Amino acid sequence: MCALPYDVDDPPRGHNDTWTTLERPYCREEFATWPGNIAADPRFVEPDADDYRLGADSPCSDAGIPDDEFRDFDGSRNDIGAFGGPMGDWTPLPDDGGP
Repeated sequence: MCALPYDVDDPPRGHNDTWTTLERPYCREEFATWPGNIAADPRFVEPDADDYRLGADSPCSDAGIPDDEFRDFDGSRNDIGAFGGPMGDWTPLPDDGGP
C-alpha cells in the first residue's frame, strides 16, 4: 500500500528522508540508500498540531538537492520536504479552508 504513490516508471529516489516510526521502515527499500537520502527524525515544529515545517535542528534543513535551480527562496540549499526549494515559501490553509 505505501508504495502506491511511487508506482511510476521513474520514482523520486534521492534527497529524501526515509525515517519512519512504522514497523516497515521504508516501502521502497531499494531506494533507501540512494545518494542524499537520510533516515532521521525530521524534527517537525509541531506535528501533533499539523505543523510540519522543519524545526531549527532538523537534519532535513539544507539537505535537499544541491543544484542551484532547486535553492530555497532565500538562496540557501533547499530543504527536504514540502517547504523546500524555490516554491517552498508557502502557508498551508487551515482545515476550514479559511485564511
